[in-house]
Amino acid sequence: MNDELEEAFLNVAAQLWLKSTEPIRSEVIYAQLRDAGLRIPDGAMNSLYRSLMQDSIVGGTLLLSDEAQRTHGGFVITWIDPSYLPGAIPE
Repeated sequence: MNDELEEAFLNVAAQLWLKSTEPIRSEVIYAQLRDAGLRIPDGAMNSLYRSLMQDSIVGGTLLLSDEAQRTHGGFVITWIDPSYLPGAIPE
């Protein structure tokens, strides 16, 4: 897994989570990461999301679109482990 992408992904997701009460769509995270200059290979966002879900860091749903999964990940985040949010107290 690309540590730089994972760190940037979690940072963007946490910031979006704190600013809104709505689920976070993958294309929003993808756009912010690309705007920040990250190069994201096809499939990387989907793989990262699945890994973070498996580790219970995020929760949500996958979209059925193969194109969405290939490019921006094709997911919607509906939950983030609070310990990954800014200001969280480390255990």
